[in-house]
Amino acid sequence: MRHLAAQEEQLRRHIAANPQDHAALSQYALLFALERRTGPARLLLRLALALAPDHAASWRWLALAAGHDGRAAQCRRYLRQARICAPLDIETHSREADINAELGLYEASWRAGERAVAIDPSNDWIMWNFARDRLMAGDLETGFRRLDTARYGIPPYRQAQHLLPRPLWRGEDPRSRRILVVSEQGHGDTLFCLRFVAELKRRGAEIVMATEPALAGFCRRQVFVDQVVESGAPLPGFDHGCLAFSLPTMLGLSRDEMLNLTTPVAIDPAKKSAWAARLPRARLNVGIAWAGNPQHLYDHRRSIALDRLASWFDIPGIAWHAVQVGPAMQDIGRAGQENRIADHSATIGDFDDTAALMANLDLVVSIDSAPAHLAGILNVPLWLLLYAPPDWRWGHSGSATPWYPRARLFRQKVAGDWEPVIAQVRHDLVALLR
Repeated sequence: MRHLAAQEEQLRRHIAANPQDHAALSQYALLFALERRTGPARLLLRLALALAPDHAASWRWLALAAGHDGRAAQCRRYLRQARICAPLDIETHSREADINAELGLYEASWRAGERAVAIDPSNDWIMWNFARDRLMAGDLETGFRRLDTARYGIPPYRQAQHLLPRPLWRGEDPRSRRILVVSEQGHGDTLFCLRFVAELKRRGAEIVMATEPALAGFCRRQVFVDQVVESGAPLPGFDHGCLAFSLPTMLGLSRDEMLNLTTPVAIDPAKKSAWAARLPRARLNVGIAWAGNPQHLYDHRRSIALDRLASWFDIPGIAWHAVQVGPAMQDIGRAGQENRIADHSATIGDFDDTAALMANLDLVVSIDSAPAHLAGILNVPLWLLLYAPPDWRWGHSGSATPWYPRARLFRQKVAGDWEPVIAQVRHDLVALLR
């Protein structure tokens, strides 16, 4: 913040001495826009554009301010104007791709991404975004391949390159090789990637898995994992290393092969029996996860305030069980739902415990977070609540997903509007009890 304040003061003095410097006005406005002070940003940008109507950066920052204000149509219009002013400005094409994706305009997003890649195919950030667009489109082979190529040039991967296990496995015959698979991104991503780990094991590799402590116990239990090392612990010996999301490409999997992989998941039978004895005799025992990791980039979009779901908890015949842990568990008390949602956080120590609980449930209702992926690989019926635009895994339409055959997708039709989703879930829960 001190750095921004110093830069702001420097620009203010420069503009006072050079009031016709449109580039300085535009840069000054950007500082305001980045801090979401959109009023001053818009004023400065109008001044800059009055001096230089073809200044693409000013149009781009004006689009940024409009986006912060929720004015999507104006944001798109300003970006089109920036593209007219500077057809080869890669940042404009990239931002167009982002804003169109956020609005659910996927064709427009893909076209903008392709334009950006054509201008500079060596730009890793652009390629990373393009890869995610291809994954959203269902072009899994291209998407994973591009993702694997681009990741090493962007943070946090670039800073962590020296920590990556070497030599990397690049698809050589895995038989009799001891391969260290490294978890990446979130817990849900690790659970999602277990299907690829299982396939690597089927092809003859010995699997050492480096993962977060919360997942270590669950991963140790799986027959396709030979050894688990917790993140930050000294690594055992291995022949090659591989990041989890590199596996689809290194295994040479086609789209159909990826979608048809199965994950033979094991659950602790003693824990499962203990949960079975503990759960109430209800017509439906339903798990619920309403909040994800607050550090997640899009957590403000995917998480739902628990009190907004109150209409679900008065449905007779349903016993609700929280299948998440962490600070959000305090929401149960704040929402006055202590008598309607069972808080199992004192008993759930890790995902191995959660899996044993879920195996006894009739249904899990979850936002797009790790509990949803756990229910998915356990083949427990899952109702997945998706913000708009959703993560690439879920595509842009439809109520089913090939990744988890027993999942049903409940999608926002308008970004940020959960009310129709909440109402539909309540209606369908009631119908389920009939």
